[in-house]
Amino acid sequence: MNCTSCNNGYLKPSFIEGQFRAHSCTSCGGDWILIEDYVLWKDRNPEYKFSENISFEESEIADTKKALICPSSGTIMQNFEYHLQMSIR
Repeated sequence: MNCTSCNNGYLKPSFIEGQFRAHSCTSCGGDWILIEDYVLWKDRNPEYKFSENISFEESEIADTKKALICPSSGTIMQNFEYHLQMSIR
């Protein structure tokens, strides 16, 4: 499946912190996550704490010329950002 963000790479199956399913772009490095996968995982793992270097937050909605459509469900996608901070030693 082609990346819904950059349209250059393709989405390959992956996992966020080895915990829940995602698809990572081979070009831009973005991740496509089905909200159902995250919600189901969160319900089963309510006490899980992500690494201190990862945070999830809803992105502010920016003006765009078109909405991104989910290639799986055909619905409009919601944009969330997660930040991974890496320390270099």
